[in-house]
Parts: sequence; structure tokens; C-alpha cells
Amino acid sequence: MKKLAAALILCLVLGIGGSQAYRWYQWEVGAPINSSLTDQILVHVTAGESPEAVGADLAAKGLIRDQQVWRVYLKLSLGQGSGIEAGDFALSRAMSMATILDKLEHSQAAQIGVTLPEGESSAQMAALVAQAGIASSADYLAATNSGMWTNDFLAARPSGADLEGYLFPDTYLVDKTGGAQQLVTDQLNRFGHEFTPQMREAITQANPARPAESMFNIVILASIVEREVNTAADRPNACSVYYNRLSINQPLQVDATVLWALGVWKKALTFDDLKVVSPYNTYLHAGLPPGPIGNPGRASLDACVNPANTDFLYYFTDAQGVTHFEKTAADSAADQQKYGVSGYP
Repeated sequence: MKKLAAALILCLVLGIGGSQAYRWYQWEVGAPINSSLTDQILVHVTAGESPEAVGADLAAKGLIRDQQVWRVYLKLSLGQGSGIEAGDFALSRAMSMATILDKLEHSQAAQIGVTLPEGESSAQMAALVAQAGIASSADYLAATNSGMWTNDFLAARPSGADLEGYLFPDTYLVDKTGGAQQLVTDQLNRFGHEFTPQMREAITQANPARPAESMFNIVILASIVEREVNTAADRPNACSVYYNRLSINQPLQVDATVLWALGVWKKALTFDDLKVVSPYNTYLHAGLPPGPIGNPGRASLDACVNPANTDFLYYFTDAQGVTHFEKTAADSAADQQKYGVSGYP
């Protein structure tokens, strides 16, 4: 009778009356949003978070229909909702409100979520992994340096190379007991999925925009593209500039590789920065740097498998974040004077 009374009161508030009230309430609580939508959705509950705030998050993520029903159901089921656990929970729209509350109340958070952005280095990812509570930075970096990984696409790396460039950036849900090993496994598996068999075949064939390539070189170039340009549309042009320079043995002169050599990330380089002694200083050394300078996403990998076929040899990003591509140094200098350069006054 308590559930029926609560349902009737709620329905009167919402303007729903009559004998349908109880059936409607039961449907709200017992019917999932869509039983076919089984994709996992990460919900984080912080310690001390109010049940109302949890309901607002569930509604925002499309996991429940009505926050007022949620509040009534909480009071009937949990009193004041004190039984909701803190942690990260993998839920889905195929779960009913009743199932969701049961998981939040009775299941210990089985997984921890972490978002690893495109272009981040393994060291930057390690800091995010530690912040999420999956593993320490040291454990994550140790996993990326381990020789245990046998994925076929890693065979083309130089001897002694770590996993920089192959740690695919995305949002991951990791079992609490899985730690760094599970996360790195998931990242490598995702890389293998995203760098498709079609892409692997394509890079073995020369085309008008690039020579036949190794996967390792593609990953190096994609990691540079990821750091250097802001939009998907600019990425194929940027990789075209690199290939055009490589074809005439002109140094790439990429700021991001110098920053990698310096071990810092900042908006502008000084003339002293450009003198840093490192094989990653592409102002001093022609050709590709010896390894990736971060972990690229799918769009940058695609751009270097299929670069644009251009005559561009120069590019810069202006003060508004727009990237300009030019064929000559004179044209590039004129545009820099006209538009300004990002990071410089």
C-alpha cells in the first residue's frame, strides 16, 4: 500500500489520475529506457553525493526517465537513499530504474573509468591513470615498457622501443583488480582495431602523396600531426607538408618535436630552445625523429595513411587558431605578418 499511495501522490502532482497511476509508476520503475541499448555508460558517485544529484546525473545520461519518480522510489526503497555506494559504475539504458538502484546500492563499484585524450604522452597518461585510482604512475609506465606485449603490429618497432604511440587514447573502464596491465591491454587492443587491416595494407603501397611506409613511421607522423594542428580537416595537409619535406631532405622544423626533446609543453619556443641537442630536434636534423611524441587518435592516423596530395612546404597556426598552408617561405612569412602566429605576440 505504501508504493501505491506514493505512486498516487506522485501522479496527482504530475497531473496523472485514476486507476492507471500504479501501472504507470510500475512501468517507470521496471521498464528500461531501451532493452537493446546495452552499451556501458560510466556513472561516478562521489562520497557524500546526494541521491537527488545522482538522479540528475542518471537522467542527464539517459538512464532514467523521471527524476521525481526516482526520488519517490528512493524513499520507498532506501529511506533517504543512504544505501547508494560511492564509486564508478558501468550501467546501461537496458537496465530498469530498479536494476540501476540495486547496482548502486548493493554492488561495489567494479570498474574505474579514465579518459585519455588524443596526443597525450605515456607519462601524461600515467598521471591521469594515477589520478583515476587505477594504478600508480610508476606501475603504468612500467607496463608500457614491459617486453611482454606480443601484438602483431608491435613487431615493426625498433628494438627496445616502448609503447609510445600505440597507447590508443579513449575513455576506458577498468576492473579494480585489473590495474595497469588491463588498461594497457585494452589500449593496445583498441589500437589494433582502429588501425585496420585495410590501413595496414594501404601503407605498404606508395601513392602520389607518400611512399610505401612502415606502421612505425606512420605512428611517428600521426603523433606529430596530433600535436601540431587543431582540426581534422587540417591533418591530411599537415602530413602532406611532412612528406613533401622528407622527399627533398628538408628538415621538418616541427615545434612539437623540440618541445618533446625539452620535456615541456608551452606555447612558444625561444631561439635557445631550437638549439637543444637531441635527435628529436627536427630543426637541426632532417628526417623523422626516432620515435612518436605522443599517442595519436584515429583521425591523425587516417591523415598519415592518406595524406593530401599538395605542394605545401610550410604551415603555421595564427593567433585565432587557424592553420595556414603555403608553398613558399615568402608566402608563409607574408601570412604570418598578416595574421600573427599562435603563442607569439
